[in-house]
Amino acid sequence: MKTLARACSPFLVLILSLTPIFSQEVAHEIYFPTELYPRDKESFFIYLDNDKFIPPSLDEDRDYTNGIAFSYSNKALLNFPLHKINGWLLQRVLNPQSDTHFQFLSPEIKLASLAYTPRDIAESRLILDDRPYASAHYLEIKSRLWNKQKNQVHSLGISYGVLASPIAEFAQRIIHTIGRIRPIPEGWDNQIAHPWEPTLLMSYQRDRLWRKDKGRSFQDLKESISFEVGFRMMAAYALTGRMGTKLGKREQGQAFLFLRLKPHVLAYDTNLEGQFRSSLYTVPRKDIYFMRGEAAAGLSVNWDGPKRSLKAGYGFYAQSPEARYPNHTRFHYWGRFWLGWVF
Repeated sequence: MKTLARACSPFLVLILSLTPIFSQEVAHEIYFPTELYPRDKESFFIYLDNDKFIPPSLDEDRDYTNGIAFSYSNKALLNFPLHKINGWLLQRVLNPQSDTHFQFLSPEIKLASLAYTPRDIAESRLILDDRPYASAHYLEIKSRLWNKQKNQVHSLGISYGVLASPIAEFAQRIIHTIGRIRPIPEGWDNQIAHPWEPTLLMSYQRDRLWRKDKGRSFQDLKESISFEVGFRMMAAYALTGRMGTKLGKREQGQAFLFLRLKPHVLAYDTNLEGQFRSSLYTVPRKDIYFMRGEAAAGLSVNWDGPKRSLKAGYGFYAQSPEARYPNHTRFHYWGRFWLGWVF
């Protein structure tokens, strides 16, 4: 794998670095779901995450370090068998058959991944006093049921994926080669879990729009409650506030600042503790922080054209320490760019 990455031509390296197979897990959280997945339209989004998208003084090139995600939604996916499974589960829990206020939004299909590294990526030997290398790559099908009366959206996603593939190493080496970033990562042979180990994740989220202004200047507030079961077991509560103004004579655009706070509790994290098979190294449970916090702030610009809407933005993310390591307990920071179309 290392020889292959060094041998790739610059053009091939660029093409491969843009493929979705090593994408970052994301379903963008600063919008209310009805803005992104209306039943009568399609949407396509690209998300880029990297700890190089922040001030150099905060960049340490470790923990969650890089990602790219591609998501697509279309009402035609309402006939997709995996959506029918999700929809049946949502209906069984919410029982909306007799409630005319419920409506399915367009389902979403997404290619995603998670990739983590320790602080010293130049070291090829196993590091026993830091977080292990880890990665997960998966396909997610997400269904959303909108309660129009209460302005709530219930989302259910099921992800099918693998752990510890060589894709994460290949992607990081490509990025470091193109960007002439040093050091080159050398320790991916020490990934947690066994190569291509299968994994599964089920996620549920309820979004509720508390406040939405309709004037030229606006303020929005959204509450989110979410649960995950599978390769990560987590419960989270989030508040997302937006403040901005409408653009253009016909108010066809928006520009807004956002702030998001997300405390969460983790009961299990494959990326630190491994899964079914033994790993070279896992972080002891007594050293893991199961109460964590995440915050994000940034800017987004939206523009509604005659046939399609464009949404773009940037967010700065900060996360509290994930574990107590012998020599350092640290916060982690990264940046996110996104670009999307609703058409």
